[in-house]
Amino acid sequence: MSRRVVMNFSRTIMVLLKLPTYRWEEIRERIDMSELESAIAGLGERPAFLAASLHMGPWELGGLCLSRTGHKMHTVSLDHPSVNVTRFFDQRRRSIGVINHPMRKSYTILKEALENGDCVGLLVDRAYGATHKRFEFFGAQQPFPLGHLFLSASTGVPIITCALVFDRGDRFKFVYGGLHFPPTEGTEDLDKLEELQAECLRDFEKIIREYSDQWFQFERLAEPSVDKIAD
Repeated sequence: MSRRVVMNFSRTIMVLLKLPTYRWEEIRERIDMSELESAIAGLGERPAFLAASLHMGPWELGGLCLSRTGHKMHTVSLDHPSVNVTRFFDQRRRSIGVINHPMRKSYTILKEALENGDCVGLLVDRAYGATHKRFEFFGAQQPFPLGHLFLSASTGVPIITCALVFDRGDRFKFVYGGLHFPPTEGTEDLDKLEELQAECLRDFEKIIREYSDQWFQFERLAEPSVDKIAD
């Protein structure tokens, strides 16, 4: 399992480096987007949605797929200690049609993007910054970010849980988790959003169980309690 994780992470880095050389027509033939496209189609013409994903598979390629299929995509990223590395990642994302914003003061920018009918893609399996809360995940209390929940609630835009993974051979597949609407449009009460978070986390657990050798979670998680293990 460890060897497969390392190999898949290496493949992900290679995809990132080769992004500018990919021809969309060739990539499109190698990617199964059927489940995700079906969910998006149900939202009507030019739908706005928030794609919540994981540090799993070649996620940058997922951004390319969504932008090439007509969705104006926004995302955020942490600044690297090296300015040149930060600039490199920003250029890579812009080359595939994804608008990258720095983490600081990004909430207002992303909220406006969703209100204007654009889409947002976020990796939400790691808690960065002060705005986070612990939720049950694989039987233990783990910290998760909250920004995607507040964005969904404040705009009424649904959250689509998904991940792009390596499939057989040189193929890729969008794994669709679920489509989740906020409880009440305009509600930003965290207590009312816990059910929405729970639905997203159950989707992620299912995806991780199936593609655990493509989940690049290199930070230690809390151990589940003995009672949870027994259950």
